[in-house]
Amino acid sequence: MSAFHALEALPAPLRRLTERIGALAGRNRLRVALVGGAVRDLLFGTPLAPDAELDVLVEGDGPAFAGLLALDLHGTLRKHAAFLTARVDWISPDGTPQHMDVATARTERYLAAGALPLVSPALLEQDLARRDFTINAMAIRLDPPYAGQLLDPFGGQKDLADRRLRVLHDRSFEDDPTRMFRAARFAARYNLTLDAGTFAQLVRALPALRRVSGTRIRHELALVAEERDPAASLVRLGVWGVFAAIHPALTPDATCLRLAGRMLSSAPPAPWQTAADPCLLVAYALLYGCPPDALPEAARRLGLSAPELRGVRKTLTALAGCTAELAAQLASPAPRLSALYALIASLPPEGLCLLAATAGESARNLMACALERGRSMPLSGGDVLALGVPSGIACGQILRCLCTAWIDGLAGDREALVALARRHAAALAAPAGAAQLRGLHPGRLPCTKKDTV
Repeated sequence: MSAFHALEALPAPLRRLTERIGALAGRNRLRVALVGGAVRDLLFGTPLAPDAELDVLVEGDGPAFAGLLALDLHGTLRKHAAFLTARVDWISPDGTPQHMDVATARTERYLAAGALPLVSPALLEQDLARRDFTINAMAIRLDPPYAGQLLDPFGGQKDLADRRLRVLHDRSFEDDPTRMFRAARFAARYNLTLDAGTFAQLVRALPALRRVSGTRIRHELALVAEERDPAASLVRLGVWGVFAAIHPALTPDATCLRLAGRMLSSAPPAPWQTAADPCLLVAYALLYGCPPDALPEAARRLGLSAPELRGVRKTLTALAGCTAELAAQLASPAPRLSALYALIASLPPEGLCLLAATAGESARNLMACALERGRSMPLSGGDVLALGVPSGIACGQILRCLCTAWIDGLAGDREALVALARRHAAALAAPAGAAQLRGLHPGRLPCTKKDTV
């Protein structure tokens, strides 16, 4: 598709927006171009959503042009002076919040591998020359009379057509090792293959990942987790040796990465995905199988906090018991979902996802049943207290007993649970009730089918 026809193929709201940007550039005699993912997707033939984010490149003062845009769109402006960029936020006519990044065309200079660059203003073509891959070094002019003109000095459009991913410079990965994550994302998203020279440069630059902070690595993992098919990117990163270069103990199994990726992209979400942090789920998959003595440093290299590390430790310790319980319940002619729920309900959401990713389909179905049943428990601790049960151990034990009856189907509705709770409350109020409570196993009150309604 030609660049001119690509602009014509934009959804109507975006087409009007680019025309508005072009008109403003024309009035101020500025060279302005559309860059980034929108150009890449348009030339690849991928339709853009009507509210897709656009990146605009200005030859001159980008933040000043962004200020004019903010006035024209009745929006707000946020400047990032160190990088000669700005962001414009506004509300579209249909009430949708939108934003646009506006950058000054610039060159970059890296003082050290993995460090943030020093920037200075430049021409549009010079800005394209500093980019990572040929498919990202394309721009479509918006300023009249050149609106629709494609700037493609490195053959990015042909590389897209040939399904090839190619870096622009010999030191591209050394200058910014996080480009390895972008390479995996683009290769997976567009089904591209790294050309031989690009792959050789990536392998040569792997040691530079040691100088990239855990915060930046976590950010890149979060972007991978947002991909439509995260597994495809994760497996590529594993095969290329990226994870092992971040820390030698990060050698995840490809099957686990594929399954974890599917957990991220499954729709509708499974019960174990509720409240899971996609980036943290990727970290759990990477740390699965990590030796205990290497776990703290490996987790730090992935940007995990101390509380998150504690969650990982707890999960990895509990997984063996959870896996054994799943196997036992699957082998039982009458599975007790309450026993399974008691184990897995205490796992963090990411731990549940990891357990589901490493379990078979039958085990996942059993997990789903236990979680759905346990989370639908219609009685709360407040309801038990309202029956006159004192707060503390008595209330907790009765509530666990009720939960067991509910999950295992021994109490079919809320009324049955209330009746069961009343009987337990009355038993505890009897003269021998306190002694009975002290003699109980700390897990739950006695609860059998005979005792239930």
